[in-house]
Amino acid sequence: MLTPSFPGSFGAVKKIALRLRRFYGSKEAGSLLCRWASCWSLSAWRGDDGSDWMVSLLLRDRMSTWESGKVLGVPTVPLSNGLNIPILGLGTSHQGGYSHEAVVYALQKCGIRHIDTAKRYGCESLLQKAIKESGIAREDLWITTKLWHADYGYDKTKQACLESCNRLGVEYLDLYLIHWPDAQVPGKSSREVRAETWHAMEELYEKGICKSIGVSNFLIEHLEQLRKDCQITPHVNQNGIVTIPKSTKLKRVQENCQVFDFRLAKEDMELLDSMNVNRKLVYLTYPLWKG
Repeated sequence: MLTPSFPGSFGAVKKIALRLRRFYGSKEAGSLLCRWASCWSLSAWRGDDGSDWMVSLLLRDRMSTWESGKVLGVPTVPLSNGLNIPILGLGTSHQGGYSHEAVVYALQKCGIRHIDTAKRYGCESLLQKAIKESGIAREDLWITTKLWHADYGYDKTKQACLESCNRLGVEYLDLYLIHWPDAQVPGKSSREVRAETWHAMEELYEKGICKSIGVSNFLIEHLEQLRKDCQITPHVNQNGIVTIPKSTKLKRVQENCQVFDFRLAKEDMELLDSMNVNRKLVYLTYPLWKG
């Protein structure tokens, strides 16, 4: 049996914490602003024995400093395969548009080294140009992209991965994720398609094309099925509220990176953790698939 931990947010957690304090009648709200360090809990999945079988992306008591608006040493957390993923990344989702200037600024001026994208966002080719203009070496970057459901299946998955690499202008991906647990393949269940897709992901991982492989938006039942059907446990389940903010405005890009100057107390994190209700929000225009 696996139990999820409620994910914390990035900069907005400061305001959320203050509101929670006021709601519960605590008199210590102001003290939160005087605490230094970071305290993040992205999607955490643990076994009953307390051991992490998948990355929890959980960070406590880590600190980073700022100099002229630039993050010095974004904290990382280790994955189960030994690689370290930066906990703060730059989101590039299609909502709100894409800004070449903002991506270059985040890399050059804000110290961002983790880029999160997806085929679905339609900007992988644009990111190749921004990365080149930034002058940041490939080995100093962590690039995450995602496989869209139209490409699920053994052969299509491998082809889609290579196409993403080509659009991004890279020879390998630091992290490749299955974007969504549900699939629409006539005559096959979503579970069967997920297994075929994951077998291809395992092969891409073993060949070094993907340095890490994982999933996104998976529920416990999907994870348990995958563990039974496949060999390699996902290194990441990107779920809930994750620290990959995006903006097309330079000032907001900088502000989104300024999240390491406060600390939440243990009781505040426990309160946030207790609020998980395992519910999923889906746009009404988005098809609901069952499987």
